[in-house]
Amino acid sequence: MTVRIHQANDQTSAEVMAGRLRAEGIPAQIIQADAGAPYGGFGMSSAFDILVPEQLAAKARKILQAARLP
Repeated sequence: MTVRIHQANDQTSAEVMAGRLRAEGIPAQIIQADAGAPYGGFGMSSAFDILVPEQLAAKARKILQAARLP
């Protein structure tokens, strides 16, 4: 199971964060926060969620905090 550990304001920031986690051996995924909007519509959000395996969430949060990524 994956959990959200952070929500980035844009795709570039999300990619940087996920790349940092991947470099530390944590498989990170990025999904658009409004993906799956009801009724098949497209949301206007530009937010992106960073997802990691639940058992690695605490470690991932510490890595991002130490790196002081947005």
